[in-house]
Amino acid sequence: MIGSLSSHTKVLVQGMTGRMGRTHAGHMRRYGTNIVGGTAVRADAPPEQDGLPVFRDIAAAVAATRAEASIAMTPPAETRAAAEAAFAAGLELVVTIAERVPVHHALATGRAARAAGASW
Repeated sequence: MIGSLSSHTKVLVQGMTGRMGRTHAGHMRRYGTNIVGGTAVRADAPPEQDGLPVFRDIAAAVAATRAEASIAMTPPAETRAAAEAAFAAGLELVVTIAERVPVHHALATGRAARAAGASW
């Protein structure tokens, strides 16, 4: 388990090039969150957003940045997959912000978090 969160915790933003991801990554950086990069699944996503690297998948992002946590700025239908990919990449803390995630997706994500020894 991740020991404690601080301004030194390395955080990835899943969905960083989308409207909400871009907006909230900027806010979090201004508030002192240590954003080290992000992900985007779109083939035409830029390799960089506001000076931070953007990766096609979370495993590559974790390997390159040594991130410890992520925030998934994804639509409700994609939240489960984003969280499960983050757990599979070894992240111990994943924050999801989407409203209206289908109940069965939320329950499955909780089971996946427990199985990975992660917090969600």
